Amino acid sequence: MSLTAALYSAKTGLIATQKQMAGASDNITNALTPGYVARESKLTSLIAGGAGSGVSASIERGPTNSYLLRDIRFQASRLAGLDYRTGALSQIAQATGDPSEERSISALFSKFEASFQALYDSPESPAAQRAVLDAAKALTSGFHAAEGAIQAEREAADRAIATGVSVANDALQKIEALNDQIMAQQAAGGDIANLLDERDRQIDRLSEQIGVRTFTRESGEVVITTKEGITLLDGDARTIGFTPVSTVPPSVTLGAGLSGLTVDGADITPTGGGSQASLTGRIAGAFQIRDQDLVDYQVQIDELARRTIDLFQTADASVLAAGPPATGLFTDAGLYHDAGVPADPVAGLAGRIQVNTLADPSAGGELRRLRDGLQAPVGSSGDVTQVQAFLNGLGAAQAFSATPGLSTSTTLGGYASEIASGHLLNSATAKTETDSTALLFETLENRRVSETGVNVDEESQRLLELEQAYAANAQVISTVARMFDDLMRNLG
Repeated sequence: MSLTAALYSAKTGLIATQKQMAGASDNITNALTPGYVARESKLTSLIAGGAGSGVSASIERGPTNSYLLRDIRFQASRLAGLDYRTGALSQIAQATGDPSEERSISALFSKFEASFQALYDSPESPAAQRAVLDAAKALTSGFHAAEGAIQAEREAADRAIATGVSVANDALQKIEALNDQIMAQQAAGGDIANLLDERDRQIDRLSEQIGVRTFTRESGEVVITTKEGITLLDGDARTIGFTPVSTVPPSVTLGAGLSGLTVDGADITPTGGGSQASLTGRIAGAFQIRDQDLVDYQVQIDELARRTIDLFQTADASVLAAGPPATGLFTDAGLYHDAGVPADPVAGLAGRIQVNTLADPSAGGELRRLRDGLQAPVGSSGDVTQVQAFLNGLGAAQAFSATPGLSTSTTLGGYASEIASGHLLNSATAKTETDSTALLFETLENRRVSETGVNVDEESQRLLELEQAYAANAQVISTVARMFDDLMRNLG
């Protein structure tokens, strides 16, 4: 090999090593960057005149497993939806309490019944009468707190949907722009590794909000659909439509005041029941909370409030004697509630139930009505007949309308306990499912990191080897330079 050839080979080796070192350094720098795919260096022998004349290096994005990526995004979408639902159910469980906790409606019913038992034992006692009033007010406060928690979480869910839609639309716009850049760069033979990383990050961001499928054309363009087949991006990004509201009262439901989810007119509402409904992602989890879980819970506590009002109208002899619209111990925002009209709207009744002011001295009422009956005239007998009727009603099974997952015949306290227990069970079940999905997602993500991520130890070792190769090439250049100097001196 001539000195010139040796010098050229060493020079190309030096340049190639520098490029490889830059690639390894980039890998180490981006080891913790989400979605970063490790770069791989490839050496190619240079041939001139049938003989080797050095090497060249290229840095390329490592291969990705499209099937693994699909599974990761699916689990990420499921996890985001489950995680949102679990968090909301947990908030409701904390707000309403365990059946054994004093603040739960179940415990409040027990205290209410106990206060009537104490009044039965001491019917003339103002303290016993006051205790019944206080227990009744505490019970209505429990109803109000439960409905307030439901409304707050439904409003939070509506806001979460709006935020999720905004994030998804933003991601789709960014992916559209990245598609254009990738196709242009690929056609020009440019480096698209960083663009591919960023596009993957945006697709990951999108898939957390809504379940998607993707496929990539030869041109480098990615096409995105929902898992149910609705196109979100094919050339141009489509806009996901949703209209948020400021408040979500109990009577407002999907299609009756609350917006669904659309893509160019196609209904993909997760709770809409259609074949194109998008069923995974954080958006779907928020829809399930807003339109299903908490609507069911609202129906349950409204039904309990209805039967509570009705019981203290039908068990009160003075109310029956007075006839409609005479009111019992509990009212619908101060008004009579007709127990004989099944179609009577009760949406939000748990938030409207009140203690009758006729029994509240602070509102001009009389405590003795708790013993004698709400409509009993002054000078009533004062015996315990009416108190016993109230106790009999509280201890007897009541007929409840069919509500999700609850008995249709049980006591008021038993129904309240079923509501609380059922909600805690739903919360625990959701958490278990979330935890198992999180474990599966973590397993898949670890596999992706092992396949396409950066092993810092390996890259550091590689840098040491490249430094040695760099030094060797530099030594060759130095040696050849000295040989040229010696040759020039001898020729001189």
